[in-house]
Amino acid sequence: QVTITAPPPPPAPGISGPPNNYTSTNGNVSVTGTSQAGAILTVRTANGGNLGSVTVPAGGSFTVPLNLPPGAYTITAVATNAGGNSPPSTSQTIIIKPLPPVISSPAGGTATANTTNTLSGTGYPGSTVTVVDAGATVGTFTVDANGNWSGNVVLAMGSHNLSITQAINGATSDASSLAIGILPPAPTITSPVNNAALPNGNNVFTGAGTVGTTINILDGGVSVGSGVVAANGQYNITAPLGYGSHTITARQTDLAGNTSGDSANDSFM
Repeated sequence: QVTITAPPPPPAPGISGPPNNYTSTNGNVSVTGTSQAGAILTVRTANGGNLGSVTVPAGGSFTVPLNLPPGAYTITAVATNAGGNSPPSTSQTIIIKPLPPVISSPAGGTATANTTNTLSGTGYPGSTVTVVDAGATVGTFTVDANGNWSGNVVLAMGSHNLSITQAINGATSDASSLAIGILPPAPTITSPVNNAALPNGNNVFTGAGTVGTTINILDGGVSVGSGVVAANGQYNITAPLGYGSHTITARQTDLAGNTSGDSANDSFM
């Protein structure tokens, strides 16, 4: 009678590469190390999932090629022979970052008087796109199965440099940037009324604008008077007009230097 005794399980493998906390946007990663020759070497996730396996060649050095989608992975290596499984290796962390999201609209440098703006672009399906303005999150959107995302953000008047990232499975991309300016809305002129006959000399123009902005009264595009919008949203500006016809508009500029469009043309004689 011949008795065959199973060998003892292999000792714990050693992982030599990639280094712990390896981070890349390329999911093609080779896990290298040493283990018992002839054993089946398996690279596993923290929850026991099998990422890849090879038979350890003579000499004991192994290489397991992996193709990982974006995400954060805690991996170990386990060797198996006829005697069973080895203890796991020391764990390693691998982070595969998604690429920065692509911003399709609006174009960088866009200036608009609309405080609500629709952003759109492409990214990794299933990831969460986060829009940050001066450290505050102003929008989160999900990339659909076709790789598209879109959503609205509300921005205050002024200049903004948005930082836009996407995250999935614990891995966050580097940021894409989008510069956008929110202009003051065009002011209005309430008095004098359009087509009024005005006297030669100083005339008082009143109207509504954004509190704290500077209003310029323009005669044919040339400034003839200016003033600041009061706390009640109204302005009162004296401007000299000579004899003849005049086309008057109002324009406002905020403290950051952003300038609105012009009010509707008012004609005076």
